[in-house]
Order: sequence, then structure tokens, then C-alpha cells
Amino acid sequence: MKKFWQWQPWNIRSKNNTSGATLIELLVVCALFLVIVSLSITINRVFNGFAVNIELEHLYIACRYMQRYAMCTHQEQHLVINIPNRTYTYGNHIHTLASSVQFGFIPTIKGPPANPTDVITRANTFANNIITFYPSGIISAGTIYVTDSSKTCCYALSNAVGTVSYVRRYVYRNKQWQHSV
Repeated sequence: MKKFWQWQPWNIRSKNNTSGATLIELLVVCALFLVIVSLSITINRVFNGFAVNIELEHLYIACRYMQRYAMCTHQEQHLVINIPNRTYTYGNHIHTLASSVQFGFIPTIKGPPANPTDVITRANTFANNIITFYPSGIISAGTIYVTDSSKTCCYALSNAVGTVSYVRRYVYRNKQWQHSV
């Protein structure tokens, strides 16, 4: 006879009970698995967005540096973009984009970012894939688009035609281009 403190109704097992998982236990495990997978997909998407943003910032800084360098040396400078190799070269520096980032755009979005009227067909609109920096501070006009490998986010670096060059950064969010600071 069991004493009162040894009696545990939740541990009573019938003689026919075999070890194994109940349907409820299997459903709980499946639900937890689905939650983990959905979180990892979301985190991966956020990480890819950060990677694209960081690469655009690096390209922006390189452009600002080359603009100032051309003004200081009174010599024309160039930043050469190699789209298939995912690299760009400026001065003695060669920068390769992160493995999850590429020059490209989300299909069917319109550009250029300042006045999106036509569907984008090229990842780079600078002449001959070269951004030219003149001693006067002027930068050649064009836009370069950067996206992640799954093409879920897109950023752009743009310089319009004008007497004063100002490189602008854009991000494509909620089906429209927004200034990125």
C-alpha cells in the first residue's frame, strides 16, 4: 500500500501503456519547429538588408573620398565598377561586395530614385561602368543599384546632372524610393 505522499495521479500508467509520444507532444514539437524556422527566415532577411546597407555606405564613402581626392590633387579620378565580379576599384583599393550582396535591382521596380518613371533595366547607369570625379568637384551622373542575392531589398546611390554634385542614397521600401541617411 502506498502512503499518501507517494501517490502521484499524474504518474499512474496503465499496464498496456508503451513508451512513445502522444499526439499533443508531436504537435507541440512541430509548432516549436515552425516558430524557429520562421524566426530564422526573418532574421536572415534583416541581416541581408543590413549587409546591403553597409555595402552601399562603403560605396558612398568611397565616392566622397574620390571627390575630395580629385579636388585636392587637381586630377580627374575614377571609380570602376565590375558588376559580374561584384567589385569596384578606386585609387589603389579594390573592394569586393559581401557574399550576400550584388549589383542589381528588384525586377519591375521603377527608377531613377529621384523620379521613378521607367522600369529599371540595368544595375548601373554610369557611362562605361565608371564614376568620374573631376577636379572641380563635379561627379559624372548616374545611378548604381545594390541588392541582396534573393532580391528582397534594394538600395541605390545616385548623382544627378547639375552644377553641384551631391551623391544621394536611397532605399526601396513600401513600393517607393526613400532617402537613406
